[in-house]
Order: sequence, then C-alpha cells, then structure tokens
Amino acid sequence: MTIRELAIQAYETDQQLTKAAKEAFEFAKANGLILEEDWSDDDEHKWVPSKRSWQYTGYEIGKDGLDIKGEVYAGCSEYDYCHIYVPYESFNNLEAWAAQKKAEYAEKERQRAERVAARKAQEIAEAEEREKARYLKLKEKYEGAKV
Repeated sequence: MTIRELAIQAYETDQQLTKAAKEAFEFAKANGLILEEDWSDDDEHKWVPSKRSWQYTGYEIGKDGLDIKGEVYAGCSEYDYCHIYVPYESFNNLEAWAAQKKAEYAEKERQRAERVAARKAQEIAEAEEREKARYLKLKEKYEGAKV
C-alpha cells in the first residue's frame, strides 16, 4: 500500500470516527450525561447534569474506546471542557450505554447521600454526647453528686 492510499484510508476512517463521535456526544448531551461539579446544600461535592450549551470539539482514539471532547464558553475568554469516554462496543447501542452510565451516576449519588446521612448522624450523636457531658458536669457542680 502506498502512502497516498494509506492517507486516503486514514482520512476516510477519520471522517467515520468523527461522525460517530459527534453523534455519541450529541446523544450524551441530550441524555444528561455531561456532568458538572456542584456543591450541594450539605457542603458535599457532587456531579449534576449540565444545562449549558456544550459543543463537540474532537476525539482521541484509545485502546478500548473514544475519548470524546467538548467545550463551552465560560466567560472572560475562558472555556470549560468535558470528556466523555465511550467504549467501542457501545457505539452499536448508545441507549444501553446511556442507561448504564445513568445507573452508575445514580449509584454514586446514593453513596454520596449515605455518606451525608452518616456524617449528619455522627454530628448529632457527638452533639448529644457533648450536651450530656455538660449536663453531668453542671449537675455535679451544683448538686455535688457524681453520676
């Protein structure tokens, strides 16, 4: 195969990969799979679906899939970037891939909620312990009795 034939083949392959990557990016965007950092009311870091207008910017070929890239204007001549990794076998069924990613995100959110609930329960228990110790100390001071 000559260099020219290789170049033509590479160009055609790039065109096909670009088309597939753009479709996957738009699909991910439409299905809420582009996430942004957010701080919840409980001061816990979490990821939420982005509502910004992300634009496809390219892809990188990996061993097992494509790393699809996008960007959105963030203001003051700055851009925010995102990466979506799509395994090659998932391009045949993006709906199943999206369902799997949503399940992964839901599981991470469930784990985060459990951590927050455990931390709050611990804080309440510690506050009750401190209050009990304070009460006993005051009782001993004013009544002279040890409990």
